[in-house]
Amino acid sequence: MWLNSFLETVGNTPLSDGSGIRLTTSRYYTPLGRSIQKSYREGSEVYRDELNSRYRHGEDLFADSIKRYHSKAFKTKNGKTVYSGGGITPDVFVAVDTAGYNEELNKAIIKGTINDFVYRNYLYNRTQFATYKSPLDFEKNYTIDEQTWKNLTNYATKDSLDFTSFGTKEKQALAKQIKLSTARQIWKSEGLFKVSNANDPLIKKALEVFNLGINQEAN
Repeated sequence: MWLNSFLETVGNTPLSDGSGIRLTTSRYYTPLGRSIQKSYREGSEVYRDELNSRYRHGEDLFADSIKRYHSKAFKTKNGKTVYSGGGITPDVFVAVDTAGYNEELNKAIIKGTINDFVYRNYLYNRTQFATYKSPLDFEKNYTIDEQTWKNLTNYATKDSLDFTSFGTKEKQALAKQIKLSTARQIWKSEGLFKVSNANDPLIKKALEVFNLGINQEAN
C-alpha cells in the first residue's frame, strides 16, 4: 500500500559538539530474497535526490507514473510476479498529499535541515516541551509560534534554503514536519507514529482495506 518502498536502517547519533553521525546499520530483503535497499550505484547525490525525482515525475501522485523495473522476476506463493529492482510496488496506491509541498521543503527534509533545527530547538526549550504529558496531548495542543518560525527561517539559510516566500499551505506542510520530528525527539518512535497516525490518510485507507477484508472473510 501507498508508494514504491525502499528500506534501510539508519542510525542518527547526535554528538556533544552539535554534529552527528548518520550510519546505515542494516540492509533489507524480502522473504523471497529481493533487496529493497536503495542503490548508491549512481552516487550519493542521485541517492539523495531520488524522492525529488519521484515527485517531479508524478510517481507520488499517480499510480501509472510509477517506474517499473522489470529485472529479475520472482513468484510469490500466491503466483504474483514481482521484480528485484525499484523497491516494492504497492497493490493499493495512496497518493501523497502534496498541498503545500514544494521542492524547497523536500530539500529541507532530505538535507536533514528540519531534523537538525528540531534537535536544537528541543534542547533550548525542554521546559516548555515537558508540559506535554503524551504524544496525543502534544498533537492536539502544540503549535509553532512566531519566534520559532523566525528561528527556523534563519537556521535554514545555512543550507541555502529560503522559507520566507512560503504561503499558508507551505507553512502548514512545514509545521507538520516540525511537529512530527519534535514528537520523535521527545518520545522516539512512539511519538512519531502516534502524532503522524492521528490524521494520516494512508492509515485511514489501510483501516478501510483491512476492515473490508475482515467483512469479506465473514461473508
